[in-house]
Amino acid sequence: IGNVQGKAATLGEMAKIYESQGLVEKAFEQYQQVLEIARQIGTVQYEATALHQMAGIYAQQGQVEQAIALYQQSLEIADRIGDVQTKAATLAMLGNLLRNNGDFQTAISKDC
Repeated sequence: IGNVQGKAATLGEMAKIYESQGLVEKAFEQYQQVLEIARQIGTVQYEATALHQMAGIYAQQGQVEQAIALYQQSLEIADRIGDVQTKAATLAMLGNLLRNNGDFQTAISKDC
């Protein structure tokens, strides 16, 4: 029926299921599709959420630099659109990631 936003939402939910089953590669693929759709249709909320979720996968796999980069992208979008929930969640995850990797100064700063 051409409901692209509904497709993105469904892909996101499928990704969560794959991730909960430990199928992180499959989950990442689903989030990548969500990200592509979000960018095509200009749904920045979905873009911020997909980036946040993808960052979480990178963090779980120990790919810290990639996770930080995606969390920062998500944070920038959430801040720009006034999405305080995604911003708060992203700041928390980013802070934890930085703290766990010994970057205490950045973790406690306002600019993380």
